[in-house]
Amino acid sequence: MSPRAAPGIGRCIVGVVAMSSFLSFMMRQCMSSTVDVKHNVDVMIWTYSHLGVQAGMPSVAHPKRELQRHFLQEWREHRGLSQEQAALRLSISRTQLSKIENMRSPYSQGLLEAAAEAYGCAPADLIMRNPSVPDAPWSIYETLRKAPEAQQLQIRAVVETLLKTGT
Repeated sequence: MSPRAAPGIGRCIVGVVAMSSFLSFMMRQCMSSTVDVKHNVDVMIWTYSHLGVQAGMPSVAHPKRELQRHFLQEWREHRGLSQEQAALRLSISRTQLSKIENMRSPYSQGLLEAAAEAYGCAPADLIMRNPSVPDAPWSIYETLRKAPEAQQLQIRAVVETLLKTGT
C-alpha cells in the first residue's frame, strides 16, 4: 500500500512494532524481577495505553459536547428569509446553515455577528431571545427604547415606585 493511499498507515505500523518490542522487554522484566508482579503488569498496561497514542495509534473517541440552544432559525423566519437567502447573506452554504440551525454543527462568533447583521438584531439576541414570543420580558425593553427620552424617564420612575411600594 502506498503512503498516498493511506497516509497514516506507516506511522501506525512503526508504532505497533515499537509497542510490541517494548512490551516484550517489559514482560521479560516482569518475569525476571523480584518486584511485585501486579505492579509490573499495571505499569505495562499504563505504558501500553500511553505509548499507543504517542505511536500514532487511534485515540479513544471522546463524547460529543451537546450544543447550546440558540434562536438562529427563529430569527431568520422572523425576518422572512429562506435558508437560501440567509445562507447567501452569511456567505455559507444552505446545507451548512441547516446543520447550524438544527444544532448538528456549531456556530462561530463570526457567523453569529454576520447573522445578527443580516437579521437586524444583536448577536446576543440570537442565543437568548426567541422573536416569536411577543410577550416576553424583552418586548417591554423594545417598547421602552422606542419611546421619547422624557417618557422613558417617567416609565422608569413608575417602575421604581412599583418595585419599592409593591403597588
